[in-house]
Amino acid sequence: MYKAKALLSLMICILCLSPVGSVFGKDRLTMGTEVPFDKMVRVPNNVRMECDLTNKLANYIQGQLEQNDVEVLTVDDVAKAKGKVLDMKIVDVRGF
Repeated sequence: MYKAKALLSLMICILCLSPVGSVFGKDRLTMGTEVPFDKMVRVPNNVRMECDLTNKLANYIQGQLEQNDVEVLTVDDVAKAKGKVLDMKIVDVRGF
C-alpha cells in the first residue's frame, strides 16, 4: 500500500515537471542534492531509514529534467542559488 502511494506521488511530480523541458529548453536549473522533509511533517524513523526518499526523489527529478534537455546544477543549499531554482520539500508521507 505504501509503495503504491509513493509511486503515485512520484508520478504526480513527473506530470508536473514534464513541461519544464519545453519551457526551459537547454537552459540551466539549480536544485538541491536532496529534497528535504518539511519541518512540520511527521515521518516514522523506519520510513526515513528504509526509503531514502530525500535522495531518491532528487535523483529522479534530476534525471527527468535532464531527459528534457535541462542542464541541472545541484547544490547543497538552494537558498544561496541564483537564477532558476527548483526548491522542493516533502510535506506529507503516508504509510503504515
